[in-house]
Amino acid sequence: AGGKIMLADLLKDLPFLDSLGDPPAPATSADEPEASVSAGESAPPSASVAAPVDAPTDASAQTQAPNQSQNHAQNQALNQAQNQAESQAESQAESAEETPFPPAAGSRAEGQIRQTPASGLPFILSETTLLSSTRGQTRYLTAVPSGYDPENGLLPAVLLLHGAEGDHNYFFKGLGTELTQLASMFGVILIMPDGDPFGWYLNSPIISDSQIEDYLIKELLPDVLTRFPVDPNRLGVLGISMGGHGAVAMAVNNPGLFKAIATLSAVLDLDSHKTDEALDKYLRLENVLGSSAPDAPEADNYRNFSAYHLVRRRPEALSSVPIRLTVGLGDKLCLAENRQFNRLLNDLAIPHQYFEVSGGHGWQLWRNDFPAHLAFLAEYL
Repeated sequence: AGGKIMLADLLKDLPFLDSLGDPPAPATSADEPEASVSAGESAPPSASVAAPVDAPTDASAQTQAPNQSQNHAQNQALNQAQNQAESQAESQAESAEETPFPPAAGSRAEGQIRQTPASGLPFILSETTLLSSTRGQTRYLTAVPSGYDPENGLLPAVLLLHGAEGDHNYFFKGLGTELTQLASMFGVILIMPDGDPFGWYLNSPIISDSQIEDYLIKELLPDVLTRFPVDPNRLGVLGISMGGHGAVAMAVNNPGLFKAIATLSAVLDLDSHKTDEALDKYLRLENVLGSSAPDAPEADNYRNFSAYHLVRRRPEALSSVPIRLTVGLGDKLCLAENRQFNRLLNDLAIPHQYFEVSGGHGWQLWRNDFPAHLAFLAEYL
């Protein structure tokens, strides 16, 4: 993260991607068009996920069994070695839990970052409890690149905003250890807050204790800065689905806060989801915005809080912010509004990268394209 990072160099060597397993591919139409990129943009290489590698064959199944005395002796030796290894692992885990993360140069406090006990993984992952003035007790995860040296100063960070029904564990559940390997590869700290399952990362005009944007800007980020070696001037944001809307809307509402923006399958126009269709009802926008009925006094909230309409009203907020958008060609929820948003950015002459790729609205697409989006952000932080 110290020098200029080239996207092609970052993506050409991702060996761990071959070990990722995916759920069955979402159903798409037979005449689905090929993946495309917005005209005028040079597309960086796309990361792909290979099928899981079959487990290696047990070598013992290919050899003849030893005699009983040999087998007994070997079992004793194995049990003894296993007990010693477990004891050593427990001791190391206890030691790791008691060792605070060293403060970075210029940081205001010493962060309590703890490695996952007995994991043996080459990264530092922590869960932090934060008492919010409006939400009560909240939690967030933070992944710090392995081998961090405080003498190197503060690090860039990426705020990861989860989708609907998610919480602070959303990205770790979806990406596993690859998430933290990517953090180490790109030299960025990943911040994973709980944005409420249906909080939409906005300050609700109808619910006083659902002020998620204020919570993130005024409470969570300041807490992160006191605990972790984050450079506040090198902050990016990446959102999935509901989180994609939050990423764009928060960038418009807080100009200069984010140095780069990336979204995957983002909901971008709340005003287009005021129908009684099942997909729109699932979003539960009425929980934070009120009734969408034409004669309801809250109906205008959908347009007023929509990322699409925020950008239309204040295009200057994104005029110099690198943006990368990706949506699946089989995404019945978000494809149309992503195309509409792409046209809006083109009409407003706001530079951006826009991709339509094979897939629907789910983790198979997000796993495939998350590395490229994180690399894009790292390039500008």
